[in-house]
Amino acid sequence: MKKAIVSILAALVAAHAAAAQEFPTKPVRIVVPNPAGGTVDIVARTLAQSMSAALGQNVIVDIRPGANTIIGSDAVARAPADGHTILMIGTPFAMNPLVRPVPYDTLKDFVPVARIASIPYVFAVHPSVPAKSLKELVGLAKARPAELNYAAFAFGQLVAESFKSLVRIDINDMNFVPYQGGVQATISVVAAISPA
Repeated sequence: MKKAIVSILAALVAAHAAAAQEFPTKPVRIVVPNPAGGTVDIVARTLAQSMSAALGQNVIVDIRPGANTIIGSDAVARAPADGHTILMIGTPFAMNPLVRPVPYDTLKDFVPVARIASIPYVFAVHPSVPAKSLKELVGLAKARPAELNYAAFAFGQLVAESFKSLVRIDINDMNFVPYQGGVQATISVVAAISPA
């Protein structure tokens, strides 16, 4: 993945060098509209290191979580369109305008630059849960309605609800517990199952 990022960055740097010999004239800011420590933040920090070396300029990761990525996205939409501010986004960016009003125009206020990573959704249970496969988890949810909780964040809930519909688990057979980000969900789940 790191080689792919460096190759993409080299192409971007070459394109910018041809178009404007003076870019960048100041530090480049990568806005992460997610909580710190999550996947988007980790990818952005890895990218920032490579970009700093390639551009010869500081690249700063600016964490701006909140409102399901809308706060950080809006900050980038309002920034000058000079290439010095970049938004690192995930699924919520594309989904937000479909389910709530946003203070920017997703299609007009942003220009896609590169796909940096693809991250799958993962189902995991604590070893004490008597389910060792997805099939067993579905059976457990149907056998013990409303006893299982699942942690999700942002549009992870839509993935879980789609899964429940696909395998015909009643909407109330598993309880959704919302979190601001994956890091918070993971910490809470680990804390709930760890001995005091």
